[in-house]
Amino acid sequence: MGVSRPSRLIVGITGASGAVYGVRLLERARALGVQTHLVATPAGILNVHHELGLDRSALEALATQAHAPGDVGACIASGSFTTDAMVIAPCTMKTLAAVAHGMGDNLLTRAADVTLKERRRLVLMVRETPFNLAHLRNMTAVTEMGGIVFPPLPAFYHRPQSIDELVSETVERVLALLQSHGMHTTVSSIHIHGCFGDFNKWTGACWIVRELLGRDLSTELDQWVFVGDSGNDQAMFQHFRHSAGVANIARFVPQ
Repeated sequence: MGVSRPSRLIVGITGASGAVYGVRLLERARALGVQTHLVATPAGILNVHHELGLDRSALEALATQAHAPGDVGACIASGSFTTDAMVIAPCTMKTLAAVAHGMGDNLLTRAADVTLKERRRLVLMVRETPFNLAHLRNMTAVTEMGGIVFPPLPAFYHRPQSIDELVSETVERVLALLQSHGMHTTVSSIHIHGCFGDFNKWTGACWIVRELLGRDLSTELDQWVFVGDSGNDQAMFQHFRHSAGVANIARFVPQ
């Protein structure tokens, strides 16, 4: 990804259950400074309202730019408009079938088709169970095209004691996908931090101290104490001679 423009992520929301995945993705992308282009189908808008109590305007306010599904002339319908990835969350079996067969008959499926033809990352968070043979064949077709089928399924082998643990397990899998596409990510106590390029809290702290205080943090480590509370503080713990960690980072110690 070039440095001349912000990261761009296309987010699709369809009528499958699990609207929270798309909404959360928009919220996290905004926090990370990622430019988002939202395409929500009519059924997706209905389901966001039904499951989360949000209307269309509240949903669209979470995105940098919202596009109507019928606006096939929108920027994201063209491969010349460079984006970094597209995620459909949640993804219905109808949308999966359209993507699998190249049916770009609306902006959502056209944008997915463009993402595949430009060899960009496409993730479909399909929500359905049980699968029939058509579903399975469509998932195979999308996978063969280079897309990733990612049903948001929790794991129980680690004996989770809370919903938060289930969410954390899914987050780790999402991180693996982002990292495989060149995105550097870490998990904090409450969300995902992601960026393209060599960046972490240590490099950020050095920049802040240099720009705001006119000092070189790396030469003054004996004069500073760092207190960390999450997994993305690893680089800080490695550099600071005097540091303390709060109890909730204990689960990250083995990593």
